[in-house]
Amino acid sequence: MAHKQTQGRDQGKESRRGFLRESSFLIAGAMPGVTASPIEDQTDSLNAAGCLKIGVVGCGRRGLQLARQAMNDGHEIVALADITADAVQRFVRGIGSAERFNVSPSMRFAGVDAYERLLATPVDSVILATAPADRPTQVELALSAAKNVIAARPLAVDLQGLRQFENAFNAAQREGLKWSVPCDLLGSPAVAASLDAIRSGVIGQVLNIRTLVRGHPLPSFAPQQSAEVSRRRNWQHDALLSGGGPLEQLHDRFAICELIAGQPLEIQGICSAIVDSPSGASARNDAAGLLNQLAVDVKYADCWMQAFWRRTSTEWAGPKLLVQGTLGSCDLETGKIANLRRERIEITQAIPLKDGAQSQFDLSAASGMAAIRATKAAILARDAAVHGKRQRFNEPTNC
Repeated sequence: MAHKQTQGRDQGKESRRGFLRESSFLIAGAMPGVTASPIEDQTDSLNAAGCLKIGVVGCGRRGLQLARQAMNDGHEIVALADITADAVQRFVRGIGSAERFNVSPSMRFAGVDAYERLLATPVDSVILATAPADRPTQVELALSAAKNVIAARPLAVDLQGLRQFENAFNAAQREGLKWSVPCDLLGSPAVAASLDAIRSGVIGQVLNIRTLVRGHPLPSFAPQQSAEVSRRRNWQHDALLSGGGPLEQLHDRFAICELIAGQPLEIQGICSAIVDSPSGASARNDAAGLLNQLAVDVKYADCWMQAFWRRTSTEWAGPKLLVQGTLGSCDLETGKIANLRRERIEITQAIPLKDGAQSQFDLSAASGMAAIRATKAAILARDAAVHGKRQRFNEPTNC
């Protein structure tokens, strides 16, 4: 019986690896300039100064951004993996001669099993910056390999995937592994100072939060040698892989609003516009296609939030994240605070801006659970807008 249980676990691991091979790193042909040979001189994965040795999975815009943040925090990038060799090479060119970038040619992986080969190296942590739909399966593989995880948001594109991510996160905590979900807004000194001011009562009781979000325009489509590789390489163009478009930025806004108003109670969809509806999208998740815009009203215990998201190259006019209270208002992104007569309020108590900002690599369990809740709220908001319905945050079917 024990043999059968072990065999079942091994088969489960193989099935997860098979899924990743088929979905995340499909590639055809040889990878010039990217090798798979393991390094021989394997050093300790965590040095005496607490520096993480990190492998980056997904060498696009987000992976490059997270790698730079990690190096700024004193960590070291030692391995790369991506669906295509040209993405790895572009990453190397983009990172330049950074002091903490030490990726030898033998630690640059591309191909069917690129992620597995990276996990087999002595990295102690991985940055996961591929398509959001792949995040739940990838974190399970990272858990099996006993790696710390730095995950790009969102953490999933539907509630089923988010439950899968949360189960892996809880297992990682029990095993002493650390997971982080960096949030750009929480790393902003202006936002940190604004949050401190709001908590101190400068604008009185919070009544309303309005957020205007400019979605990233779709990047140019880059055809590849096969249809599946093209789909993976251009995942922003695929509703199933991206979740429709708005989840990353909605995640950040819900993360901020939780610090101000707690968890949302209800999310009411106002409107949405679809720019594309690929075949089979509604069968895989509630995003019926790529979104062009959406609007939702969010009810909290003591206030409301209105969120507007639009995919455009033009910036919104006015404050992008405005908190209105009984005594005044605060533009979180700029740190500007005004009274009810719209006169600027100067904060007399000095707020240490740099120290007030949250580290982009907060590895605490509380930070991870907050990110899971923010992704859940973003998914519910997208679904509410697409279907024009009301979503209750803690309804059993949404938990």
